[in-house]
Amino acid sequence: MPGGGYVPGGGFVPGGGFVPGGGFVPGGGFEVDLDTALALGNPPHSLKASVVPGRQVSVSLDWKAPNVQSAGGVQSYQIYRVDGVLNDASFAKRRLIVQTSATTFLDTRVTAGFAYTWFATATFMDGSVSRISNPAKQTLPK
Repeated sequence: MPGGGYVPGGGFVPGGGFVPGGGFVPGGGFEVDLDTALALGNPPHSLKASVVPGRQVSVSLDWKAPNVQSAGGVQSYQIYRVDGVLNDASFAKRRLIVQTSATTFLDTRVTAGFAYTWFATATFMDGSVSRISNPAKQTLPK
């Protein structure tokens, strides 16, 4: 993977080692825990999850961009979902549900009667990644 660096979401990457010029690339490498994810900088904020009325169960997510002062700004957002509440155990089982440049997303892959929590991270043009946003929880009607 060009640029290397810190890569959460995966496991051991053979042939790895120190790769100068790295960054945070979701999808591979070693796992990050909840405490580390909360300690990183400048996250998206004001994340809200709203149930969309209608025949199909879906949740509308929207958030605000980080307060970025660097040139280039945000490259993309990663939106994650966990079952129930966000804690160490559910964070370890988080699912990346979309990577987008927009500040809204409609999650249609949810089930009526279940509770979910969503959070977001931002990847910046320099390859660095923010800490996680505020969590947004929603229990879906049956």
